[in-house]
Amino acid sequence: MTNIEKKPKNVEELYKMRGRFLDIVYKGHMHYAIFEPNEDISLFEAAAKFTNVLIEKVPLGEGQRFLDIGCGTGEPALELVKLKGCQVDGINISREQIEQANNLAKKEQLENLAKFHVADAAELPFEDAVFDAGWFFDSIVHMSRSIVYREAYRVLKPGGLLLVTDSAIPKGGPITDDDYKFLTNMVFISPPVNREDYPTLLKDIGFEVLEFNELPNSELVHRKVVELVDKHRDEILSWGGSEIYNYIHDFHRQVSEIYVRNFDHFLIVVRKP
Repeated sequence: MTNIEKKPKNVEELYKMRGRFLDIVYKGHMHYAIFEPNEDISLFEAAAKFTNVLIEKVPLGEGQRFLDIGCGTGEPALELVKLKGCQVDGINISREQIEQANNLAKKEQLENLAKFHVADAAELPFEDAVFDAGWFFDSIVHMSRSIVYREAYRVLKPGGLLLVTDSAIPKGGPITDDDYKFLTNMVFISPPVNREDYPTLLKDIGFEVLEFNELPNSELVHRKVVELVDKHRDEILSWGGSEIYNYIHDFHRQVSEIYVRNFDHFLIVVRKP
């Protein structure tokens, strides 16, 4: 197993250290991607396509309010605003990403509908029952699921829909001590919930489970990220130097190996009754 000497201190620094690489590869859509069989498209195009899949599931329109929990730099939320015309609040613990998101909203003249805030998903800065829908778009892996699901439930209106993509649902076998140490110390994922127990967790909080489906081709997505590290080697070296390149190279290879070995990626849709 590869040894990674450079270690981020927290989730915010993790994304900062990988930030420019993620911008190159994902162009803001830093999440799962959909590839059809034999489809020759970029990872960005496949990730943007998956954004649209989720947006199609959001039953909102003008005058309604949506919460993006772990919003990154805001691109999926702004696509939602453009296509649905709803109001969006995004939250993230990274001040740098929130600044980027608000600047992008202003650039696209959407700042009246899209607001991004530095906040913790475990203590959302909103009153009870104010949002018509929301999502955790590949962000919940860094959070204590039982806590943040309860907070999401609190701020949703009755009938409100919550969409979740969770990339760390165990396949069923044991996770080695080395893998678990890497995930907690380098990727900052919270303890995973087994697929058998996950629906019960949601129901105990009060949610009605509408979808709980494994997503296809997760191994392909991880492999493409690793390939892109090699493809963009000279570009990463030009702005990050060898230390950052080696960190990104080793990090993504190790993440890919661990995730393919241990986890599946799920799309979860729940409703607050």
